[in-house]
Amino acid sequence: MSMEERRGERERETRWMERPAAEREMRGGEKERRVAEETVEEKGPRENSVFAGV
Repeated sequence: MSMEERRGERERETRWMERPAAEREMRGGEKERRVAEETVEEKGPRENSVFAGV
């Protein structure tokens, strides 16, 4: 991957994170949810700060 391709990828990720959460949820919520679930499985629910209050 060239430097330009890498830079473009980073810019796309940055723009994605800058979008309002509601818009991200509409467009890619399913993917984000899957990633979050995988993170919980790896760390365990108690260690995952997202679920600390549960």
